Amino acid sequence: MHPPGRGADRGEELVVGVDVGGTKVAAAAYRAADLTGGAQRGREREPPQALASAREPTPHDSAALLDLVASLVEGLEADTAGSACRVGVGFPSGIDQKTGRAPGAINLVVGDIPLRAELERRLAGRAVAIDNDGNAAALAEAWLRSCSELVMLTLGTGVGGGVISGGRLLRGADGLGAELGHFPIRADGPPCPGSCPARGCVEALCSGQALERDARELATTRPTSLLGRVLATGGKLSARDVTAAAARGDPDARWLIDRFARDLGIALAGYANVFQPRVIAIGGGLGSAADLFLPTALAEAERSALAHIWPRVRVVGARAGEAAGVLGAALVAVSPNVAG
Repeated sequence: MHPPGRGADRGEELVVGVDVGGTKVAAAAYRAADLTGGAQRGREREPPQALASAREPTPHDSAALLDLVASLVEGLEADTAGSACRVGVGFPSGIDQKTGRAPGAINLVVGDIPLRAELERRLAGRAVAIDNDGNAAALAEAWLRSCSELVMLTLGTGVGGGVISGGRLLRGADGLGAELGHFPIRADGPPCPGSCPARGCVEALCSGQALERDARELATTRPTSLLGRVLATGGKLSARDVTAAAARGDPDARWLIDRFARDLGIALAGYANVFQPRVIAIGGGLGSAADLFLPTALAEAERSALAHIWPRVRVVGARAGEAAGVLGAALVAVSPNVAG
């Protein structure tokens, strides 16, 4: 546990956001009033200060995971002397909003457990909301920007994100939609490294896993190249190795990044055409290397998108940063109109 950033008035209503990841579970407590206050339309908000925060390793037993989430919430209540009437959880899977289950979970073994109901049972008296972590990140980004039309794209090991339309999350009929990483853009492309049956989806072409796969294939055929030597020395290649080599001007790494960027540009054009957002925000681990691929991606998007839509879209780096997970989860509980 981390000590409180500032105390809450005893009994003051808190909102606790819990971000469940593959390796860690992070949680933070916020004043409800800090998340529900309006903002002038179009004026960006400052990130709210967490009253207290905590993180623990992720247990991979479902009962232990649920127990940990409940324990973190109760611990944050004790640290702040507040009362958590609302709890939001960001989970690394689509969540059926009718049942509170995660039918597509692959990184955490939760089976057919009704996650929302089980957490509400453990946290008697607290209302629990649970959603895909990409949706939570989209809420955080849109709330900070006071933007009612936004696509959040997270480029990391996989590809995720969420869509804000009319100031609200766009989830689909049961809450399982807006799977931005599983949007096919190349029918003859490689198979998805995640959970979908598609070939050539965005995750198959524009994720850290995709970059590592392509770098490994290239390095194997070019053992004397920089990437080949890195592979021979360490036995593996990471996306970070590729971006570092590209930043140093390595031609093989640059070729990989340029191909990655062109595919990303096609995806951006598709998101622009379908959702017509004001903002597309790019985050995740690969987002920090955007200067290497974004110019090429934007040029491809401009060629591929509808000419009357693309000039209205701004593509920016995500603003929420490391707080996106817990802040977004807290906002899931509050379910604000992000435009204020």
